Amino acid sequence: MLRSSGSVEKTFLYHLYDEGGDSYGLMNSGFSHKSSYDKVKSVVDSIAGKGTGTRIFPLTKKVIDSLDATDGWSTEATSNGTTTLSTETGHTGSGMKLAYSFSGDSAYAVAEKSIAIDGTPTALAAWLKGDDTKNIWKFRFKDTNGETFQTDIGNVSSEWQYVQFSIGTDTAITSWGGDGRIDFPISFNAIVLDRQSGGSASGSGIIDEITAVTGDADLYAYTFGSTAAFWKGSGSSTNALCSASVEFRTDPQYIQVGDCSDTPTTAPPQVAQAQESVAIVQDDTPVSIPQKTVKKADPPSPPPAIDVTKSGVRVDGKDTIADDSAEYILVITLTDVNGKQVTDRQPDIFLSGGQTTVKKIVLVGSEWWIYITSNETGERTAVIKVGDMQIASVKFTFIAKPKPVEPVKEVPTSPTATPQPTNDNKPSYSFPILIGFGAVVIGSLIGFLLHRIKNRHKSR
Repeated sequence: MLRSSGSVEKTFLYHLYDEGGDSYGLMNSGFSHKSSYDKVKSVVDSIAGKGTGTRIFPLTKKVIDSLDATDGWSTEATSNGTTTLSTETGHTGSGMKLAYSFSGDSAYAVAEKSIAIDGTPTALAAWLKGDDTKNIWKFRFKDTNGETFQTDIGNVSSEWQYVQFSIGTDTAITSWGGDGRIDFPISFNAIVLDRQSGGSASGSGIIDEITAVTGDADLYAYTFGSTAAFWKGSGSSTNALCSASVEFRTDPQYIQVGDCSDTPTTAPPQVAQAQESVAIVQDDTPVSIPQKTVKKADPPSPPPAIDVTKSGVRVDGKDTIADDSAEYILVITLTDVNGKQVTDRQPDIFLSGGQTTVKKIVLVGSEWWIYITSNETGERTAVIKVGDMQIASVKFTFIAKPKPVEPVKEVPTSPTATPQPTNDNKPSYSFPILIGFGAVVIGSLIGFLLHRIKNRHKSR
């Protein structure tokens, strides 16, 4: 509302808190001044008529990777998706573009590179240009014992933002592989983009100038013409500011300055620190909000380890032919130490024994199906791993394609005359003739006998 007024050039917002137990506010009920009133009046009087403020950073910063090239960066740790790195125009010179494409709701993109950091930095920072999604950017670093620490940066707009988190005091942080304590020296480890509910399945962002910050990371300073206002989120320390050595305290201090070329000057759309105090610059308008740590999101715990004894693999297929089309299917089930089947970590397969092609790897229900073909016969060995952990080793054999059975061919014969029966196979007529002749003789004999018997009867 104030900014919409033509007579208001700059607006400063303060989160006022009392020392010594006073209630909040500038005045008592009787309009007498509280201690906070005098502090606000001192600030107003000190910068009145000084022009607009410019944020400066009285910190010792060392760029540990300018990201002008993608050499040494790896995306193998990406889960449920693919990550592609390339060089793009950065905030200063070139930057590293991280393009992601997620294949599941539970997914994250990872760009890894180990970068050693000298001394005991108090913060890590970088310039980020996101894609206005709900997905969360994170940084990882490792301590001297190999313990991994991960901190939330938050979702990032499509404008350049300078992001910084304090090491050791940022509560938006988690760790695994150790005791939770940061043991110096440390090394930068990875940039992570974690998909959130409603977050985009694909997009990209640009990262530039990963920076290690030494000294106190909760220092704030603005210049108003030749006047510099500066303060510290908590405690006090002596630091360099515009070629001068000054003491930073929680109460704003003011000095007259000349050359500030030794103190970085920026006007980013947003500068944030998640620590005891948060300082933000939006639309060139400084907003100072002393407050407790801001936790952008609960960082995910490291995934449970795979339980090899509960995971398994089977081979579907038998006597598969080596013709580059017939397939063996390796069916892999991954189970974590909590007994839950794992579907967000794709297994890796390592084949040996001859030419073999992995046609595709697909998730079917809670099983990973790996389709394998070959054009060479012989036994193969497949080793299944998740990360560095071997899940199983199986063997299977590709056989030669059976030779086709040729049909029996008929041998053609030349035409011949119909064979005539020989004497051996002529029909025999002798036996029927003998039977007929015997019947005639017997009949004649019977007739003769009957005639004689008849004549004898007549003679009597």
